[in-house]
Amino acid sequence: MIRIADFTEHLDRAEGDDEARREFDRICTWLFGATLDDISDADYKRFAAPQDLWRKITVEHCRELGYDLIIRDRVPVRDWENFAKLIVAKAEGLLPKNPAEPGSRGGGLRGR
Repeated sequence: MIRIADFTEHLDRAEGDDEARREFDRICTWLFGATLDDISDADYKRFAAPQDLWRKITVEHCRELGYDLIIRDRVPVRDWENFAKLIVAKAEGLLPKNPAEPGSRGGGLRGR
């Protein structure tokens, strides 16, 4: 089980949206080799329907996939929804094999 909270100390202390975004992207690059910006719109559409995606963007589903989004006392980490999007994208095979490859940016799951 990967505890996302083990990686979010600096994110929790980030001041301002820009700093928080940079830290979130740093964590995601470390954990997943990609950020939300690396998921193309075409890959995003591979989900059966948008409501299916939102049913999967839950703390419980991410836990089933091996990622714990809880800090303590049922309180999720900061930006847990965006972490969940990447966890689900990884499980669905939507993360680019090489995040730097041309055309891999598209932002289908950005939501920030």
